[in-house]
Amino acid sequence: MQDYEAHSAFIAPARPKAELWRLILGLFVATITYIALRIVIMAVGIVFSAGPDIVAQLAVWNEAGSIGPSPIDRALAEIGAGRSPLSTLVILATFLGMIGGVVVAGLVLHGRGLASMMGPAELLWRHGRLGALIAAVALLLSGFLPPSLTPEANLGMATWLTVLPVALLLILIQTGAEEIVFRGYIQQQLAARFASPWVWMVLPSLIFATGHYSPAQYGENAVLVAAAAGLFGIFAADLTARTGSIGAAWGLHFANNAIAIVLVSLEGPLGGVALYTISEEVLTPDLLRVALLRDMMVTLIIWLCIRIAIKR
Repeated sequence: MQDYEAHSAFIAPARPKAELWRLILGLFVATITYIALRIVIMAVGIVFSAGPDIVAQLAVWNEAGSIGPSPIDRALAEIGAGRSPLSTLVILATFLGMIGGVVVAGLVLHGRGLASMMGPAELLWRHGRLGALIAAVALLLSGFLPPSLTPEANLGMATWLTVLPVALLLILIQTGAEEIVFRGYIQQQLAARFASPWVWMVLPSLIFATGHYSPAQYGENAVLVAAAAGLFGIFAADLTARTGSIGAAWGLHFANNAIAIVLVSLEGPLGGVALYTISEEVLTPDLLRVALLRDMMVTLIIWLCIRIAIKR
């Protein structure tokens, strides 16, 4: 396809070792590595959350007859909740493990490194800035569209400004990790093996959508949340194929997550570094459904705007 000429150069590093079994085994290796690194990062987070005297706390807890959750259990529960600045930052930091996992898989099974999964640095930077700028403007303007929700103050301005640089860096890593895995590694390996976009565009997006399916968190809207993630995945795959790097998709992803995590976040997981939060009482299932449909429409508009901009 003429619009995907840049895609040929992008997937070239994957062609020498494009056997399907390598991708399947690579995803297994990447997942195991990710889990191992995630445990390490979470352990570091537990030490920071529980305090440097964690050993002394455990000793006191044991002497008391081990009644109630241990200091480690309490710290792990706090991190898992993602409601404090530290816990949110730790959750975001675990995506370093996702990058580490795909790097190991790439080197061991395909003989290629991280840079080959991202595209040329010049394209990455140029289209990344473009995607982030267009997405940020559109997303901020979309806040004036219905449904109208009143957020509540979460962090004080001084605290927010203190954690903001670290939060933005970790969001850059988190979104970059997902783009490297889904639009880099998986899309490249599939496209090197199968010419049809129905394979290399849709399949990674379905996996991406499945990862966002959470009935426990979103209830009756869980399918719609997954559908929104899948739609984003298809748009991101298209932008990657058109530009020859993950830059535009990464920029769009970063702007979206940055606004949703550090500016106005849903109360709960990953809401710990937000300046404002929206409580579960305010965001009813019906309002969430309308908000999701609005966000899907806005994502469509952003995708079209980025497509137009990259042709100029």
